[in-house]
Amino acid sequence: MLIINLIFKNMQRAHEENINTPKYWEEYTGASYRSNTRKSGQPRYIEVIKHIDEKSNILDVGCNFGDFCKYMYEKSVVFKEYTGYDFSEVAIENAKTVMPEDTWILGDCDNLKLEKNKYNTVVAMQLIEHLEKPDKFFKRAYGYLKDDGKIILTVPNSVRIQHESHVWYFDEDDIYKLLYAAGFREIDITIINQNQNILAVAKKFKKITIVTPVLCPSRNVFNTIEKCFKSIRNAADEVNAEWIIVDDNSAYGREFFSKIADVYLRNNETTGVSTSLNRGMKIGSGSFMVKLDSDYLVPKNLFEILLQDWSDDLAFIAPSFTGGDSNKEEHFDISKIPEPEGGAFDKPSGISNLSKYGWGGGILMFNAENIKEIDYFDEGFNIGSAQDNDVIYRILMKGYNWRWTNNVLTRHFASISSNDPNAPDTRTERRRIGKEIFKEKHGFEPGGYLSYVFQHFKYKDKNKKYE
Repeated sequence: MLIINLIFKNMQRAHEENINTPKYWEEYTGASYRSNTRKSGQPRYIEVIKHIDEKSNILDVGCNFGDFCKYMYEKSVVFKEYTGYDFSEVAIENAKTVMPEDTWILGDCDNLKLEKNKYNTVVAMQLIEHLEKPDKFFKRAYGYLKDDGKIILTVPNSVRIQHESHVWYFDEDDIYKLLYAAGFREIDITIINQNQNILAVAKKFKKITIVTPVLCPSRNVFNTIEKCFKSIRNAADEVNAEWIIVDDNSAYGREFFSKIADVYLRNNETTGVSTSLNRGMKIGSGSFMVKLDSDYLVPKNLFEILLQDWSDDLAFIAPSFTGGDSNKEEHFDISKIPEPEGGAFDKPSGISNLSKYGWGGGILMFNAENIKEIDYFDEGFNIGSAQDNDVIYRILMKGYNWRWTNNVLTRHFASISSNDPNAPDTRTERRRIGKEIFKEKHGFEPGGYLSYVFQHFKYKDKNKKYE
């Protein structure tokens, strides 16, 4: 919310009264207006069609009488599908009559209601200056785009064009901040049409679904989780992530969990970590699934780092910040959390003392298709971090590779009853049992020196070889 509040504080309001109603525009859209709009729109159309191709499934928000669609036909622009959306019944009915083969939807542009993840191109020309809450529009448009989809936007340049119906003036920085806050990246902004318009093209980041199982048996536990969850919320908002909290029959925190999550699910009885994770992941809409424990403070840009560090040969990445003393209030000062290093370091550093800032495991990011392919977490395997090792192992056995510097390997395979003296949690009974169950299930002991792990998968890279 802070980002949006700052945007509105910096943006300049054009008129206090918002006169944009269907009635206003139906009275305004006479023949002379239509002719003028068609003529003035063409310099914008010329720029916008440069970003349209044969794969474009277009949602044109604020389409008016469909002049842009008609222009594309006249210029033989090839596109896949077109949907026009406007709150003027007169305009929509006219467009249906002229171009019945396309889809026309009557609806309020300030409150888009459409099928999610359907379109790969959203066009919004000369629209957001008329909206009371342009930030809300961008967030909704983001949701209706497929992963890697794009938005193409034009607005009047505030120094050149003014109109009684304009609610906001925009400059290039305003547009950038609004798009970035909604989750768009690769934002390209230019001035077009002899300095009269701003053109912005931005891409939707592949969406992350974060799933956090939580069991909160006491007030003291809740006090810690509450602070951790606020850091997760801030990081999730940075990339417009979907955060699903699965409450495993907690005694405390229900109201807080339901308000801070995007999706809140509650188990009527305690079912365990794996069952709770699966429940969240199976309804998540993201291209990536993040398993995030409830007791972690995370830096604000964690998920951006995970996305930047992702590559197709990885099934998972797992940095998380575990340093500090949770008994001290200053431990929860989010501003002091170091910047994440990403999943790849110069040397294997899942063991936290090898990491520059003390990163350990605890956060796993999966390609959604990969984890679906192996049928998620084994719900009969709820021993310590053993369920993490199990799901990682099953993904690796599907042929998905890792990099030598990917710290998820060192942390999760070397940490359960490991022979490595630097590996954490070597003496806990739960993990000793987990090791035994893992070995019984897979015939492979997850602990031991890293070379043993590499040996098992006959891993090779250009610098090291384990046969």
